[in-house]
Amino acid sequence: MSSFSILESDTIFFTNSRILRDEEFHQLRELFPARFHLIEEKIRDYKSASRKQEVLLSRALIFLLSRFSDVIIEFYDGLFKKKEVIVTPEGNSILNRRLKASISHSVDWIAVGISSGKAIGVDVFYKGKGFGKVKRVVKRFLPELIVSIGDNDEDIALSWTIFESFLKIGDYSLESISGFLRYSKEIQLEKRWVKCRMGQIGSEVFRLYTMNIDYLDVIGSMVVRTGASDKIGLKCYMVKKINPCETTLTRVLEMEELS
Repeated sequence: MSSFSILESDTIFFTNSRILRDEEFHQLRELFPARFHLIEEKIRDYKSASRKQEVLLSRALIFLLSRFSDVIIEFYDGLFKKKEVIVTPEGNSILNRRLKASISHSVDWIAVGISSGKAIGVDVFYKGKGFGKVKRVVKRFLPELIVSIGDNDEDIALSWTIFESFLKIGDYSLESISGFLRYSKEIQLEKRWVKCRMGQIGSEVFRLYTMNIDYLDVIGSMVVRTGASDKIGLKCYMVKKINPCETTLTRVLEMEELS
C-alpha cells in the first residue's frame, strides 16, 4: 500500500488480537509508555490474557493512527468511563484535523471505526461464536428490529450490532432506531458486502453501514452522526501486521484493503 489517509473516508480497521509477539508489544509500549501504563494498571486484575491483549491492542491502533496521520482522534473509552478521550499526536497537529473513533471486540477480532462525523459507534459480531445467545436476546427484547432487518440468524445478529452501534453514540430508544431503519434511504455502494442507509432521528442525520464479511466471518455495523450528506462511503482494512519500529503509517501498519 503506497499511500493511505484516514481523512479520505469513513474507515473501519479489523485486526486479530493475537497479531503481536511479546517483543513487538514491548516496542509498542515504548512508543506510548504513559498511556500503556495507565491502561495496564486498569486491567491488571483481568484474568483473561487474551482480553488484556484486546484492550491494549485496540487502543494502540488508535494511538498509531493518530500519531502517524498527525490528527487528533477522540473516542469514548469504556475502560475509564470517560465520555471523551483526546489522543494528541506528537508534532504540530492542525486543530481542525480532528476525527472520532469507536472500538468493538468479538472473540479474537478487534474493530476500530474512524470518521470525521460528529459521533461514531461500531459493533461487530464474530459468526464463529454461534447465533444462539444473540438470537434469544433480540427475539425477546428487540423484536421490532427483526421486522426491519430480517429473521435469519445473520440478520438477527446484524440487528443486534445496529442497536449496539446506536447506543454507543447516544441514548437512542428502540423506537427511534426502528423508525430510522424503516424510513432511511438506501445508498448504493460498490462493495457487495457492505450496505449503507442514510436518514434522520429527529433533527440529527445518520449514516449506517452494515457489513457481512465472509472473508473474516464477521458481521458488523457502523453508525456515523453527521450534519451533511457528503463523504458517503466506507473503506475497510484488515491490519495483518504491526511494525512498531517503522516511521510511516503504511510501514507501521501492514494492511489489506477489503474490496
